Amino acid sequence: MMRNKKGSYLTNVLFGLLLVVITGVLVLLAIKMVNYVGSIDKATCQASVEARSTFNLGPFEPGKSIPLKCKTKKICIVIGNDKCSNMVDTKASPVVMKSISENNAKIEIEDILADELFKCHQMLGAGQLDFMPHSKYTSNYCLVCSQFDFGDKTKDKISPIPYFDIYQHMQEKKTADGRNYLDYIYPGLEAGKTIEIFNMIKKSAVDLEATDTDFKDFTFEDWQFEGWGINPKDKNGYSIVAQMVPVGTLKKWVGIGATLVIGVVTIALLPTPAGPVGVALVALESKVMATVSLTASGFMFIYGDPSGKYNYIPPTILRSDADVLNSLKCTSFETSI
Repeated sequence: MMRNKKGSYLTNVLFGLLLVVITGVLVLLAIKMVNYVGSIDKATCQASVEARSTFNLGPFEPGKSIPLKCKTKKICIVIGNDKCSNMVDTKASPVVMKSISENNAKIEIEDILADELFKCHQMLGAGQLDFMPHSKYTSNYCLVCSQFDFGDKTKDKISPIPYFDIYQHMQEKKTADGRNYLDYIYPGLEAGKTIEIFNMIKKSAVDLEATDTDFKDFTFEDWQFEGWGINPKDKNGYSIVAQMVPVGTLKKWVGIGATLVIGVVTIALLPTPAGPVGVALVALESKVMATVSLTASGFMFIYGDPSGKYNYIPPTILRSDADVLNSLKCTSFETSI
């Protein structure tokens, strides 16, 4: 009887291993088939993310050999006949033109951004897939899903767009199954909570100013929720970035450098089971002028991943600035532009 149980156990283990191998092979074949037609798009990227995640969970650990087939989407938002002169359009990396009407520009821009955040989150498995290079990876990992900017003439026709309005628009926009975009991308968040979160981060910054001499010349009390948003006139444009980082990264972000990253734990604020374990905000700072620009990023919400080893940070709008991206301390941006 004992021998039969042992044999049954070994059979089940072997069957499980075989199933993992077959699944991985099928996913890899899917990637090759999509690549054969000569396009690297959302479907290709999603298939490669699924393949990497499958092998990272498997017993053979070949994750290093599975590259992600993802490209950064370049978007130029224009009114009328315009162009984004700082975006280079090539056959391998085309610029996607998004035309909007001047009378309804703000709403249409919010809709474009909501769609790009949604597509990026969905493409990466909505926080349920481990897209780290391999299961032993201990550094921050980032993917730039898209970059967007406004046309040269369009910049002067559009007013700054508050992040609150973007989150409110996402809360009103529905997925195919009726869930709102905001809750799908940032589970546990309500647009009405954003001012409370913002003020918590502001208080964290004010406390840091009072205890750290590096911040003594800054006036974080001047931060205004109403002034926090996207500035179309920004010469750098913006990026939509998703991240996977080791647990504990939030504490390392608080500090000073070429950019300022302030983080605060928000479990008490968003006590839902699916809610974030923390939130951070990237703000540009100038030591010379002693000023802080709040156009650098939207909220970076930090969630746990199924393995418990990493934190997943859903797509975030960040200023396309080297200092901003460097402040995330990502060792890789595995997307080609």
